[in-house]
Amino acid sequence: MRVKSLLRTLTSSLAISLAVLLVLAAAALGSEWAQKIDLQPLLSDPAALEKLVIEYRPDMQTFLFVYGTGRVVKQAHSIRAPNALVPTCTGKIGQDEVRELVREFIVHRFFDLPIRSFVFARASDDFDDFLKELKQHSIVIDDGSHRAQRDFAEGIYNGKKEFIPLDFSAIEEVLRRIEKSALGNKPCTISPGIQLPPVTSAGALPVFCPNRHHIGRT
Repeated sequence: MRVKSLLRTLTSSLAISLAVLLVLAAAALGSEWAQKIDLQPLLSDPAALEKLVIEYRPDMQTFLFVYGTGRVVKQAHSIRAPNALVPTCTGKIGQDEVRELVREFIVHRFFDLPIRSFVFARASDDFDDFLKELKQHSIVIDDGSHRAQRDFAEGIYNGKKEFIPLDFSAIEEVLRRIEKSALGNKPCTISPGIQLPPVTSAGALPVFCPNRHHIGRT
């Protein structure tokens, strides 16, 4: 009887430990890739808004982060060395301005824009030239549970001229205004490069280039 009781206790303890590990593992994985995110709750739920992170890359060397808390961070670094110490400018906007930005995503139907990817298949030494020719723009939006991304370009890809949709450009313009409002001429410091947490893949996978260069999604 004592052996059976001990076995039951051990089994129960193992089950609890496994459940805890699964919860921790799920939390560590972060957001899932998604084609669309419901942004409406962010307009009325302050707790949901505070989980929001938007990453805007007008080129592959400039990163602008807008957080649901109102924090704004701009960094300049190469995607070849994302963990390096880089010039970092920080500022703040009101959460009402963040909500207005969210409304712009809704009005311009961000998630109805096509999902593009730009595959780099040449020698890694040519990657910088590829980026200069491509002139890619990227916006990533993460609500704490799901992450969606749209990538477009205004340069040349596979010998053809690329164009940026007007709705995407309209959102870019709002992000540029936020950057100017929040950062202005404030002095910058040196800080580690920011990277969004890793994501799980519920559907489409990110496309990675040689040397871990991420230039879009399939």
